[in-house]
Amino acid sequence: MSIENIYDYMFHLLKEYGMLFRYKPTIPSGAVELCSAKWGCGPNGLEHMYRLESMVEGPAQRNPCAMPPPNNHHALQALLDQNAKIKRQVEEWESKGNQ
Repeated sequence: MSIENIYDYMFHLLKEYGMLFRYKPTIPSGAVELCSAKWGCGPNGLEHMYRLESMVEGPAQRNPCAMPPPNNHHALQALLDQNAKIKRQVEEWESKGNQ
């Protein structure tokens, strides 16, 4: 999952959560608008690069995410068998290492 998808998902959650409130926000009379370009300026180095790369211009024009389809019985059993096989292999390696 890329950082753009995370921000889209967070925006989606906050937007949906915000719809539950009855409060309608208003801009105070003495408010000053800050632009995102000014937020990206300031510290140099990795933090500065991270801020510039993670800035989002607006919400994506697609859904935030899609859940994968549920596993069928055979796929789930194959996954469980593979996990059990891996655990057995690790236990064998541990027992050989302790000898």
